[in-house]
Amino acid sequence: MEKRGVRSYLTRTPCVAAAAASGALLTLLGACLGWVYMPAELDRQVVERVVLKDDSPAFELWRVLPQPLVAKFYLFNVTNPAEVQSGARPVLQEVGPYVYDEYLEKVNIEKHQDSGTISYNLKSTFIFNPELSGEASTSDNVTILNLPLLGTALKVKRLFPFALKLMDPVLAEIFPSSGSVFLTGSVAEVLFDGLPVVDCSSNTSDTAGMVCEQLDGQLPENVQRTSDDVYKFSFYGYKNGTSTGRFTVDRGLADARRLAEVVAYDGENSTAAWGDPRCDRFGGTDGLFFPPLRSPGDPLLAFSPDICRTVTLKYEQKTRYRGLPVLRYVNDPALLQDPGENPDNKCYCAGRPGRRTCLKGGVLDLSPCIGFSVILSYPHLYMADPEYLKYAVGMSPARRRHETFLEVEPRTGVPLRGSKKVQLNMFLTRIPEVTVFRNVSEGLFPAMWLDEGIEVNDKNLVLLRTLNNVVNTVYTTRWMAIILGLALCAAACMACYSRKKNCGSYDNRVVPFKGRGTLNMGFEHDGPVKVAAAAAQPPDVTRTCVPAVDTRRKGSTSPVADSRREGSPDSPGATVSAADGSPARPGGADSDSVHSSAEDTKSTSSLRSVDEAKIATSAASPIRGPGECADGDSAR
Repeated sequence: MEKRGVRSYLTRTPCVAAAAASGALLTLLGACLGWVYMPAELDRQVVERVVLKDDSPAFELWRVLPQPLVAKFYLFNVTNPAEVQSGARPVLQEVGPYVYDEYLEKVNIEKHQDSGTISYNLKSTFIFNPELSGEASTSDNVTILNLPLLGTALKVKRLFPFALKLMDPVLAEIFPSSGSVFLTGSVAEVLFDGLPVVDCSSNTSDTAGMVCEQLDGQLPENVQRTSDDVYKFSFYGYKNGTSTGRFTVDRGLADARRLAEVVAYDGENSTAAWGDPRCDRFGGTDGLFFPPLRSPGDPLLAFSPDICRTVTLKYEQKTRYRGLPVLRYVNDPALLQDPGENPDNKCYCAGRPGRRTCLKGGVLDLSPCIGFSVILSYPHLYMADPEYLKYAVGMSPARRRHETFLEVEPRTGVPLRGSKKVQLNMFLTRIPEVTVFRNVSEGLFPAMWLDEGIEVNDKNLVLLRTLNNVVNTVYTTRWMAIILGLALCAAACMACYSRKKNCGSYDNRVVPFKGRGTLNMGFEHDGPVKVAAAAAQPPDVTRTCVPAVDTRRKGSTSPVADSRREGSPDSPGATVSAADGSPARPGGADSDSVHSSAEDTKSTSSLRSVDEAKIATSAASPIRGPGECADGDSAR
C-alpha cells in the first residue's frame, strides 16, 4: 500500500469527528442565539424605543398621531315619519358614508416622575373629506329621530312620572319641533353644526322659565348651548375641536407591559356610573396605543369614557398587513351578551342594585353613563337579539361590514389597521300623557352609526419595516446555522456508516512500508485497520532475521526440491519437446540451444516457487512483535 493512501486512511477518523463536533456546535449556537439571546436583545431594544420617555422615538408619535383617523358617518333617514307617529313601523334608508378626517392630539401633558405616569387631554378635530365621501354631501337633507325630545320625555317618565301631564304646554313653548318626534336638517347640522331643539329666548310662562333655568347640566353632551337662550343638538359637534376628560396613563418605565394603561380618568380610578365595583372598575389603554411584546392569546382592553366601560377585543388570528405580521382582534361576544347568559353583565343593567332593568343581548343602555336613554349596539344591530330586528325596516347586519376589528403589530403594540363600529339607538315609547308620543309605534329605533378606523400608510411604516427586516434576518440566520450544523452531523454519520459497511473483507497479511514496523492488513468487522505492534515500537536494530537455507538434497520434501523432481518442466532431466511435438534428440545442432533454454526456465521457476512458499508461510503466520522471527529463521 502506498504511503499516501495509508496516511489518508489514518486521518479520516479525526476529520469525521471534527465535522460532527463542528455541526453539533453550530446547531447549538444557532439555537441559543436564535431563540434565546437575539430575541431577548430585540425585545430590549423595542422596549427602549416605545416607552414614553422624552427621548424615545415613540413619544412624539404618541403625542400626535402621524396621520388622521377616517371617520365614516352613516345616518338612517326615516322615509315614513307621519306613519310612524300614527303607529306604523319605521322604514329606514341608510345614507352615507359621510367621511371626515379625524385628527387626534394629546394636549395639556403633565408628567409625574414619582409614579411613572403621564396625564393629558385628548383633542380631536374633524374635517370633511369630499374625495372619500364620493357623491355624499353634507348639504343632503335627512330626517332622523328627535333624540333630545324623546330622551327628555323618557327621563321625566323615569324620574318624575307625576310631572308628565305638565309636559305638553312646556314642550310647546320651548321645543320648536315639539309637534313631531322627528328632526329634519342637513347632514352638516345633524353631525356637527347643530339643529335648534330648545329655545328659551321668547317670552315663556313661569313653568317654562323654571324648566329653562334647570336645563344646564341636565341635557346630554350632544345638546350644547350656543347662545344665551338657544340649545342645539348634533351627534358629534361637542367633540369637534374640543378636549375630552383627563387621562392618566402609565409610561411603561417600570414595566413595559403596562405601557399606556389608564390608571385614572378625571382624577378617579373608577367610574361611579354603574353602582357596582365590578363594573365601575376600568382598565386597558385609551385605544390608540397598546403595550409591546404581545402574545396571540392576550385580549385587547381599551377604556372608553363615552360608554363608561372597558371594551374587550378577543384574539382571532395571525395575518399580515402590507407585508408586516399582525395579530387580528375582533368583537368579544361576551361584551354585550345577554345578562341572563353572562351574569358578569348584570351590573351593567340600568337602575339601582336590586331593581335593575336588563336588556337582551347585543345592546347596552347608556343612561347610567350619560343620563339619557341612548342604546348602544353594533351597526344594523349586528349580534343583537333577533327581537330587536323585528321593529325597524332596513336593517341588514353583516359580519364583514359591521364587525369591529383591530390589527396590531405584536412586537411594538402599534395598531396598523382597525375599525371601531358603533350604532346609536333609542327606544321609541308610547307615552299617553304626552300628545306627540300618544300614538307612536314602539321598538328599538336606529338613528346613526359610525365607522372610525385607520390604515397606516407606507410612509409611517418605515420604522416597522426596518424592525421586521432585522427580525427576519435573525430568524433566517438561526435556521441557516441549524441546517448547516445538522448537515455536517449527517455527513459525519454517513461517513461512519460507509466505513463500517466496507469492513467485510479480511486480509491478514503483514506487509512492510516506508516507516516504522509493519502494517497488518487485517480488517475486522467491528473496527478500523490496525497497525501491527511493531509499528508502535521502535525496531530492534540489534536483531536481524535470516531466512533458513535449504540444505536438503534431491528427494527432500522442501518446495524447492520438489520443483526439481523429474517430470517437472524445470528439472534438468526433463525431456523437451520440439515444436512439432516430437521428442528432442540428445545431441545435434539444437542441443546447446535447448540446454540454455532449460537452464533459464529452471532459474525462473525456482524463484517463483520460493516466493509462493514465502507468501503462503507469511499468510499462515500469526502477527509477530518486534524482534520475533518466523519458525526456522534465525536471529542475529
